Amino acid sequence: MTTNLFLFGGGPPFTNKLAERFRKIAKKHTGKVVVLYIEKNLQKDKTYTKKYINTLRKKGYNDFCLLPLGTTKVAEVENSAGIIIGAGNTLVYAKHIVDTAIGKAIKDAYERGVPVAGFSAGALISPSECVISPRDNKERLFKQRKGLGLLNNTVLVAHYQQWEESKHLRETATAFPTFQNYGINEHTDIYFRDGTFFEMEGDGVFTIIDQQLHAVINKEPVSKLKLWQKIRNFFLKVR
Repeated sequence: MTTNLFLFGGGPPFTNKLAERFRKIAKKHTGKVVVLYIEKNLQKDKTYTKKYINTLRKKGYNDFCLLPLGTTKVAEVENSAGIIIGAGNTLVYAKHIVDTAIGKAIKDAYERGVPVAGFSAGALISPSECVISPRDNKERLFKQRKGLGLLNNTVLVAHYQQWEESKHLRETATAFPTFQNYGINEHTDIYFRDGTFFEMEGDGVFTIIDQQLHAVINKEPVSKLKLWQKIRNFFLKVR
């Protein structure tokens, strides 16, 4: 069965084109799209959780279930047509999901082809290895822990340019030298099909290869020089 994983470098909403891809895949399955999130303030939660589903609603998908972690029933995840893992404190999301019955239900559904989307923290916990930025924990330390295991041999950094995470991406690449590494900007989504980078949409994805920073364009890493050449050639064509 084809697996479908959508990983975002920041919080909601979905990017437009990949929201449509998620919707089409979810429609092939019975059940609802479930949104798993950390409950904080009831009124603010209602406003914020709507952001996860608004783009999908605009595209005609209306069958959702908002599930605060800690009270989630495993059956609701097992029987879902799609799964969205929210943004917030990465360690808290990992505690509620990784190596739990909820985590197993997510992985089982994912392996059946149910689309899974992770925003920021939800994206970071999705691979087999979860890397946490010093900006994302009280101790201000580089941390790593076991992830959900939906994606192998890949590590992620969220909020890449917005949090100025170039140093963190380099530390991540050094800690996992044989893994693919991606620094994902906010408002940016990578779609992995069968565990492979298939498509991206948004404001920017970056990777470290041989200690050099590359922008990722059309799935391919591009050095700064090649990126400038591509931009220059584009404008020459326009002229």
